Amino acid sequence: MSEQKNANTPEISILSEDDFSELALPHPAIVMSTQPESATTSTNTTSPLQGLKPESTTPNNTSPLQGIKTAMNKAAQTLPPLQPIGGKQPAQPAVAKPSPLQPLGGKMRPVTPQPAATTPKPAAPSITPAKPVTPVSPTPIKAAEVKPVTPVTPAPVTPAKVEEVKPAAPEPAKVEPAKVEPVKVEPIKAEPVKAEEVKPAEPVKVEPIKAEPAKVEEVKPAEPVKVEPIKAEPAKAEEKPAEEPKVVSILTEGKINDKKVPMIAPPAMLGILGGGQLGRFFAMAAKRMGYKVTVLDPDPDAPAADFADEHICAAYDDEAALEKLAQCAAVTTEFENVNAAAMTKLAHKTRVTPAGELVAIAQNRIDEKTTIRKASLPVTPYQAIRSREDLNENTKQLLPGILKTATLGYDGKGQRSVKTQTGLLTCLSSLAKDGPYILEKELDLRAELSVIVCRLDNNIVVTFPPAENIHDNGILAFSIVPARLPEELTKRAEVMAKHLAEKLDYVGVLAVEMFVVGDKQQLVVNEIAPRPHNSGHYTIDACVSDQFQQQVRIMCGMPPSRTSLIHPCCMVNLLGDMWGENGEEPDWTPLLKNPDTFLHLYGKKEARPGRKMGHFTVFAETADAAYEKAQNLFTSVCLGG
Repeated sequence: MSEQKNANTPEISILSEDDFSELALPHPAIVMSTQPESATTSTNTTSPLQGLKPESTTPNNTSPLQGIKTAMNKAAQTLPPLQPIGGKQPAQPAVAKPSPLQPLGGKMRPVTPQPAATTPKPAAPSITPAKPVTPVSPTPIKAAEVKPVTPVTPAPVTPAKVEEVKPAAPEPAKVEPAKVEPVKVEPIKAEPVKAEEVKPAEPVKVEPIKAEPAKVEEVKPAEPVKVEPIKAEPAKAEEKPAEEPKVVSILTEGKINDKKVPMIAPPAMLGILGGGQLGRFFAMAAKRMGYKVTVLDPDPDAPAADFADEHICAAYDDEAALEKLAQCAAVTTEFENVNAAAMTKLAHKTRVTPAGELVAIAQNRIDEKTTIRKASLPVTPYQAIRSREDLNENTKQLLPGILKTATLGYDGKGQRSVKTQTGLLTCLSSLAKDGPYILEKELDLRAELSVIVCRLDNNIVVTFPPAENIHDNGILAFSIVPARLPEELTKRAEVMAKHLAEKLDYVGVLAVEMFVVGDKQQLVVNEIAPRPHNSGHYTIDACVSDQFQQQVRIMCGMPPSRTSLIHPCCMVNLLGDMWGENGEEPDWTPLLKNPDTFLHLYGKKEARPGRKMGHFTVFAETADAAYEKAQNLFTSVCLGG
């Protein structure tokens, strides 16, 4: 962040209120995105023939056709055998000992009793219910519904004996003696017969038998019965497998780098450009979720390599190294000063988040400021200076200010405070080889905020609670959460950060740093970081999820997790200045003995002044209490316990 002065610094001459009119921009109109909800799609798996059982009063152990057979036998003993009246009559299937039935014309298909059902389904074949027929028995009988089967040709029978029927080739039949509703029978090792081939017979009045007409129950389609000999039943032909849940469709229809991509599941290999502490935490998060990790970093002692499955020790623009990294299912970065062009090139072979073009914007402060202003968000008044010729009357309006290198500046590096135009010329002379530059006006800085945005490209966006940051010599020292600022201000900061991510069409984890300026507490965007951020380390211990889990989820096409704060906290950076002259490790006893403190060391081999070697996070009941407790613990460690 910039070396802006705090309120406690000596008073300086700044512009009038009118000169800062560009800072008072209205709130951008933003549509807040919400968390994705998993949707489910239910598929109707009900068989088209379900609910087609006939109602039956027949006892459980009695065949529904037993009464018909008894009546026919009785009639056969007292009456002369019935003669066929045109056509053939379907034969009844043999049950136990066959009972002879005299065909009455046409072919009649054998039937088999089926369980009763109550409601027919409209999708069943159209069948005309049977009408009452001439009585064949004094006892009322209810017909049962049967399954379709290949019609069989009945053997010649006499009134006293019934031959066992055998399946025969299907043939449409017309039954005149009685109107029989076509039914389905269980197949006897034969192909099924379509219900449409059977036509209802005309009712026939039989004179020899005088009895009350037996009421025939309406035959209703029965539920499908699974028959082993038949490979595919008609009912199953209509059944379709359930479709994927809608939440999966959301993921598979997502677009990353303008391409539709599927969700990446473990144990896929994920790649990362950079092997510092941010890459280390990324690798740890990915490994916990079951992924494999490849790290590309030129440092043989890269901290991330301790948790990686493979470490490619090569430069970030090494062609062979990039070709190997392209074999990963997806690739991301841990810092912005990688080769953005290499990321763009990788995107042609694998999924890359964030896009290389956005990383390139964050690498140049001039492009960064221009992009933020195009998003209609306020920035610090600035001027791009590429040569002495760029100095003009407007330059004076930005003094006193901070002169920064346009590229390769972070943690206070490449920045100088200038008070006058003479001092500006002196700085330009000494820094000429490092140009171009950007001159930013020094503001009445009251506080600094950062918001971590987690955005998937299908407009699913969440933020972690804004952190209040305190810097020392341009390097972050403390991050306090929740920020000790008005809630309205922190909510506005979240809205601004989401708005910027939407305007950039950003995919991944983005840190947006802001200044709180003047008595009116105006918010001004200072800079962005296209990756997890130092000020977001508190999320590892104090939130439901952390920024590195979100980085893994989004690059794999998953929506970000919840970001709720569990406990007020304060994160403290541990720099190499705390190590001894010979690299002696500090005494961590004060931190380890405190049950509300969480220590994280980065595993770096060499400690140098200003180098981030680790951090710790401490919990307390309030943000103020957490900050005070963190200061005391930090002092104890620095003093050696």
